[in-house]
This record gives sequence, C-alpha cells and structure tokens, in this order.
Amino acid sequence: MVTLAHIKEQSRLSLGSYGRPRMIEELKEIGLDVGHRRVGSYVWTREGWLYLAVLFDLHSRRVIGWAVSNRMKRDL
Repeated sequence: MVTLAHIKEQSRLSLGSYGRPRMIEELKEIGLDVGHRRVGSYVWTREGWLYLAVLFDLHSRRVIGWAVSNRMKRDL
C-alpha cells in the first residue's frame, strides 16, 4: 500500500503526465525498489481492473494504437 500511495502522489505531482519509465525512475529516487510490472499495465475502473496496452510510434512518440482487456493476455 505504501508503493501505491507514492505512485498516486507522483502521478498527482506530474499532473498525470508520467509514463511507466519516468514513474519507475521517480520511485527509485525516493528509495522504493520497484520494477516495470509493479508500476504499469493496469487501470482501476468502477467495474474492476482493466489492463491497458499502448503502441507508440518510435519516431513521433505518439500513440498509434491501444487495447484494453479484463485479463492480461499475450495477444493484448
């Protein structure tokens, strides 16, 4: 629960702009030992957890596709 509180605080301070890599970096700077699986890949909704996969264009760094699922599957 401490990690989740720090994630929420860092997200609030960044105005929701931090992605997983930057969030991990910020959490490690404050002394939390977290990895990419702990920080990303799911979103809480009123209906439960949803897993979000986002595809970025490497050149423009823009989102070119995304998908959500109630289960974390390889084809997501």
